[in-house]
Parts: sequence; structure tokens; C-alpha cells
Amino acid sequence: MGRSPKMKASFFQILINTLSLRLCRNFARKYREILPENAELRICSGETWDVELTQIDGDHYFTAGWSKFAGDLELRPTDFLVFTFGGGSTFDVSVYGNDCCEKKPLYHDSCSSDEQAYDFFRL
Repeated sequence: MGRSPKMKASFFQILINTLSLRLCRNFARKYREILPENAELRICSGETWDVELTQIDGDHYFTAGWSKFAGDLELRPTDFLVFTFGGGSTFDVSVYGNDCCEKKPLYHDSCSSDEQAYDFFRL
């Protein structure tokens, strides 16, 4: 395993399906030496999901565990996801809907900067 990035690195991906998610090729190429085989996806509430990071035909994908993450967050095709990686195994994930606003789960008050939490999953 190589050295960790000096600062947090991030990339975005538009969700196509909920079975797996391909990491941005340039990101994966740049950090391939330090990408973990088993990763943790963390949302704003601090809740985490374990996923496998698998290399298939030269591309890196979140595979096993991704479907649970996508299902639990009720992700939809065309959702815009931002991943931030600071080395180690954790990716912080922010999700944006087709209204261009960040989606924050209703059941996580700690995600909301407003006093009122919005049920974005029903938009």
C-alpha cells in the first residue's frame, strides 16, 4: 500500500444503476496504489456501509455492499454522488438529486443544517 494523499481527494459520479458503481477512471488511476480492497462509505450522519472495491477490466467498482448502500439511501439513476477520500478505507459520500440540491435523509437530524429535515427520498 502506498502513501496517503496529502489532502483529501474527491471525484463525482452520476449514478447509472444500483448494482455497482464505477469509480472515476482518472481518480482510480491516480490513487490505485492506495485504494483499499474493502472500503467504508460514510454519509453526513456518520452512518457507514462496508463495500468491496473490485477491479474489473482495468476499472475500479464498488461492488459487494453497494446495492445495500444504494437501497438504504433510496438512490435513483441520475443522482449525482460526490466521494471524498482521505486515504485509509473511508469515502465520505454526498448525494445530490435531479433538483441539484443535496439529499439528506429525513431520519438523520445531524445531516440537516436547518431546523427542519426534508424527506428528499419522496421528491
